Amino acid sequence: MKIVLSGTGNMGAQLGQNLIKKGFGIHQLYGRSADKTKKLAEKLGCDFTTNLDSIKKDGDLYIIAVSDKAIQKISEKLKLGNAVVVHTAGSVDMNILMGCSNNYGVIYPLQTISENTEISFSDIPVCIEANNECAMKTIKILANKLSNHVFQVDSEKRKFLHIAGVMVNNFTNFMYSLANELAEKKGFDFEILKPLILETANKVLKNDPKAVQTGPAIRNDVQTISSHINLLNDFPDHQKIYSFVTECMQQYYLKSK
Repeated sequence: MKIVLSGTGNMGAQLGQNLIKKGFGIHQLYGRSADKTKKLAEKLGCDFTTNLDSIKKDGDLYIIAVSDKAIQKISEKLKLGNAVVVHTAGSVDMNILMGCSNNYGVIYPLQTISENTEISFSDIPVCIEANNECAMKTIKILANKLSNHVFQVDSEKRKFLHIAGVMVNNFTNFMYSLANELAEKKGFDFEILKPLILETANKVLKNDPKAVQTGPAIRNDVQTISSHINLLNDFPDHQKIYSFVTECMQQYYLKSK
């Protein structure tokens, strides 16, 4: 299978390297930055280009692994007949690709991916979608070799899955960043919070998150909440977020009773 990969960022770099490990070859790599594209192409052992007009037209599968806003720009340049074209985004509709090929779809790895952190796709849930059986057949071959957890998910469900992913990953990590800032400015080590982080994560692996929620908000512990808000007077951003999230939690759990 001749794979043409577009993208040299977090997703493109990690996906390309995992494809090589799984026995696939990259026919060509496209990227905007000459230096970055050349370096990744050397790792992948493939030809490369930084010119959209120079993307090879003899590929079997074209993977667009770029930022959401860049997908349309690339897809508008590609006129590929019957070659299969996919993007890897969680929040972008599959039909954005309908103008570049008769066969198109999505391969969406549901995981936080950083360029410099090596990751194996074997245990990552991979969500796939296709506009027809021909495209799905090719997508399944790649997805099933790439991951042990492949799910067919349509564009509408995938968008909500992406929202849920943002909540459990991006929002949560932002809270860690705020807590780390408090630690640095108030002279305690963020390391002391890590057992709490792990215990919270382990609980939701085995339980409904709602059933194991704790804290002053759901106890309606007004005294503690007020004390916390007052202590955050020198941290207006933290204070605003603490107050807002507390109110949201109280309203949410009140409705659940």
